[in-house]
Amino acid sequence: MTQLLAMGDQIEMGWYICTWIPHLRHVAKKYDETIVVTQKGLEYFYEFAGKFEYFECDGKNDRWFYHGKLIEVPKNIREKYPAAFVYTPTQKRCMEKKRDYRKYGEMAEGLKYDLVIHARKASKYGTGNKNWPLKNYIELAQKFKGLKICSIGTRAFYVPGTDDQRNVSAEILCNILRSSRLVIGTSSGPMHLASHCGTPHVVFSDRTYQKVVCCYNRQRYENLWNPFKTPCKVIDQWGWRPPVKEVIKAVESFMAKI
Repeated sequence: MTQLLAMGDQIEMGWYICTWIPHLRHVAKKYDETIVVTQKGLEYFYEFAGKFEYFECDGKNDRWFYHGKLIEVPKNIREKYPAAFVYTPTQKRCMEKKRDYRKYGEMAEGLKYDLVIHARKASKYGTGNKNWPLKNYIELAQKFKGLKICSIGTRAFYVPGTDDQRNVSAEILCNILRSSRLVIGTSSGPMHLASHCGTPHVVFSDRTYQKVVCCYNRQRYENLWNPFKTPCKVIDQWGWRPPVKEVIKAVESFMAKI
C-alpha cells in the first residue's frame, strides 16, 4: 500500500481552503491511503483522508510564513509511517495549479439565514486595523433587523440582535454558509470559505498589491480563489474601513438579486 503523509492546516485559513487542500486532494489520488496531520475539529475539510493524526502547535492560527519557517510533520508521527511519502505545504506547492475543488456544506433549512456576519476582531501580526468597528456592524444589523441574521467566526465579535453561531464545528459553519443568502465581513478565511460554499458575499479590503499571488485582493475574491464563480462584491476604495452607508448600499443591491 502506498501512503501519503501530509500536513493539513498549518497555514493561514484562506490559503489552506483555497490552495493547499485542493492541491492535496489532487495529489492524494495517486496513493492508496492518505494520512492527514491536522488539528481536531477540521477533519471535515479532508474527506479524502483515510486516517488522521493530530498535532497542536503553539496556537498561532496564521502560520503561512511562521516567522520564516513552515512546520514539518512531527518526528513521532513520521516514525509511525516510515514508508509513507511526506508532503508538507510550501509556497511553491500552494501556488500549484493542479487542484481538485469541492463545494463545501449542505442545505439545511434550520441553518438558513438572510445575512451572515463575520465581524473579525483578530489582531494577529498587527492586523487589527483590518477590523471593521463593532458599532458599524451593529448599525448594519439594525438597518436589516427584519431579516434573519447570525454572527460567525472564532476570533469575531458577537453582533447584538443576531443568532450566535460563532465557534461552531467546521461542518456546521459550512452548512450555514451554503444555506444562507449573503455573507458580509472583512477579508478573512471565512469570507474565502463562503466562495467555496457557493454563497454570495460582500467583503471589505484594501488595494495593496499581494506579491505572493501577483494580484490584488479583489482579484483573489473575483477570480483566483473563486473556482465556482460565486457572486461577490469587493469594497476596496475606502480600504479596510468603508463607510456604513456604502456597505448598506452593497447589501441592498445583493438582496434585490438573490
